Amino acid sequence: MVGRSEPRSELRRVLDTVASTGTSAPQVCVVRGLDGIGKTSVLRAVQFEAETRFAMCTLRASLRSGTPSDALAAAARRRCGEAAVVPVRGRRAHRPASCQAHDIEALLRSVARRTVEERPGGLAVFLDDADGADPAVLRTVARVVRSSREGRAGAPVAFFIAAAPGRLSVDSVSADEARFETHDLERLDADASRRFLALPAASGGVEWEEEAIDRAAAWAAGFPAALQVIGAHAWAAALTARRPARTMSKAHVDAATRPAIRSLGPLYVAALKQVTEPRERRFLDALATLPGGTATQADVARAMGVPGRTLTAARARLTQAGVLVAAESGGLAFGMPGLDAHLRFASRAAERR
Repeated sequence: MVGRSEPRSELRRVLDTVASTGTSAPQVCVVRGLDGIGKTSVLRAVQFEAETRFAMCTLRASLRSGTPSDALAAAARRRCGEAAVVPVRGRRAHRPASCQAHDIEALLRSVARRTVEERPGGLAVFLDDADGADPAVLRTVARVVRSSREGRAGAPVAFFIAAAPGRLSVDSVSADEARFETHDLERLDADASRRFLALPAASGGVEWEEEAIDRAAAWAAGFPAALQVIGAHAWAAALTARRPARTMSKAHVDAATRPAIRSLGPLYVAALKQVTEPRERRFLDALATLPGGTATQADVARAMGVPGRTLTAARARLTQAGVLVAAESGGLAFGMPGLDAHLRFASRAAERR
């Protein structure tokens, strides 16, 4: 996994701790980053190590819809069959954290009993798509982990949760309930981006011109998902050109940009779900109309026709969500490559309706 050795090592350390100390020090890791930054890939790699290196039973569930207890019940069915699932108490859509924790404790005990001979290393629980989850999910997990430390979960437990930037803050969780860690995934640097593009091309017998790979890496701005799609579309452009080529050029990268933006559409939509205030959306729409891809808060304010000081709170929220980042010039830039083009397209589509 290119450029992700450090976060993988940090998460592997959690598995080491749980494996070596048993129920005495369970941990919870919240891995944060925008969609496309590589959260799911990192967690899948850690899940593989949990199973192969630490002989742990793993459960993986999505929190895109439903409560943690319901999501884990579905994961347990996939893993152990219907017999592993303990009926949850009550059917209210939003049960309190204490009730959900009780449900999960019972579920983990059931799974542990059925897998202990095959997987004696304990349990590793992976909760993905927590971007829109109720913040109470951390309180639920904290209760489960505290019970694990007291021996009620039936096995050592480690939790790994993927969420968007600024979500699922651990500040509200009491330190004596569990050891929580937050890991924010950063963009890949220039060297890692080039390797990310070069390795699959080389395995397919395709090469990059130096200027072409630099242009593709610069456009993707260190986003693994963007690197993947720009590389794939540049490759397709090279192979389907009037004169098919085995070397990707700057022209192929330029031809790949528009289809790459279309491919990233679902990631843009997911990121923009965090933009809940009309002023924040107008801020982004105004920034997208400005040339050069970067601008100051004052530039955006002039484009919106409002005083600059009225945008400070919106800027802070958008930066915390990762939708905006600080540019090298001291201004602002979009946190995802191609998001400005996506917003301009959406604005034109809205005007035509």
